[in-house]
Amino acid sequence: MLHRRIEDVMKHRDVVHAPPPATVQQAARLMAAKHVAAMIVSDENDHLAGIFTERDLVCRVIAPGLDPKATRLGDVMTPHPAAIAPTATVRDALILMDGCNVRHLPVVQNDHVVGIVSMRDFVSQEIAEIEFQHEKEGDLAETIW
Repeated sequence: MLHRRIEDVMKHRDVVHAPPPATVQQAARLMAAKHVAAMIVSDENDHLAGIFTERDLVCRVIAPGLDPKATRLGDVMTPHPAAIAPTATVRDALILMDGCNVRHLPVVQNDHVVGIVSMRDFVSQEIAEIEFQHEKEGDLAETIW
C-alpha cells in the first residue's frame, strides 16, 4: 500500500477547480454539486494558485462572519499549498500530509494540476486490501476444512 504511486490511487482525476475571483458561494455550490470536500483554485492555465477546503469555509468564512456571496475565493483559500507529483508514493503523501496538517493534496505534473488526493482515498484503498485478505483467508479456511 505505502509503495503505490499516487497516480495509481488517485480517484479525483476530474479536478474541481475555480479561479481566484470566484465567490465562496459559487465554490461551495460547485463543491456540493460534485460531492467534494476540497477544490483547486487555479488560473486559466490550470496553474495551482491555492486550495479551498471545507475547513477553509468554516474557519475563514463562516466563523469570522464573512458574506459568502461577496467574498472572493482568492481571499480565503489556502495559498501555495503543499502538492505532490503523481509518481510519488502514498508513503510520501502521508508524510507530507501529516507534516503540513492537511487532508487533501493537489497532484501536480509539469506545473499543471492533474488531480487531488485525500486521506479518504488512502483509507478506502487500505479497507479494500483488508477485505481482500479476509476473503483469501476465508477461501483458504474453506479449502482446509
